[in-house]
Amino acid sequence: MYRNILTGLALQILFSNLTKCNGDNYETFLTAPDINYKYYNVGVLMASHLDSPFDLERCGPAVDLALEEVNDRFLSQHRIKLRKVQASYPSCSGARAPGLAADMHFRDDVIAFVGPACMFALEPVARLAAYWNTPIITGMGDQLQGIFKDKSKYQTLTRMSYCQCRLKLVFASIFKQFGWKHVALILDRSDLFSLTVGKHDY
Repeated sequence: MYRNILTGLALQILFSNLTKCNGDNYETFLTAPDINYKYYNVGVLMASHLDSPFDLERCGPAVDLALEEVNDRFLSQHRIKLRKVQASYPSCSGARAPGLAADMHFRDDVIAFVGPACMFALEPVARLAAYWNTPIITGMGDQLQGIFKDKSKYQTLTRMSYCQCRLKLVFASIFKQFGWKHVALILDRSDLFSLTVGKHDY
């Protein structure tokens, strides 16, 4: 999924104004920066060690592969490379993520964010990204509240997953198609997504 996200990001970079980044004094993940290339920083901001589908340990390698592919296939002929600036926070909350995003924006001059991928961290970071007019891409959808579809607040946010707010319609159409009238729902109370879906009546 993140490979597709970064491919889209690369195409957006090719066709947009890229005057924000000067390429100097950045922490780099490349062993020997090539002076023939213009470098732009992309902020990767995710929770770490949550044992969830959206933590840095699971998504980070996909982002690395995607950056490598985007740099090689789409940007190299333009003498441009994206460079990862990475930060993580210990829990799915809005306590540290906005500060880390601000560090990336002001210190590292990132041109886009990948993540966060949990609602409590994404909400304040997406508001900041909108204020800075910086693209932010998340693998998260929109929880049952449906708040991220409001483009007046989250103008630069791109969600790459479904909205759980539509699960009611999905389940209702399946039940209707098969004529099911009695349904039991089994959920794992230790899993955030199962708990979110399971605690609402459909």
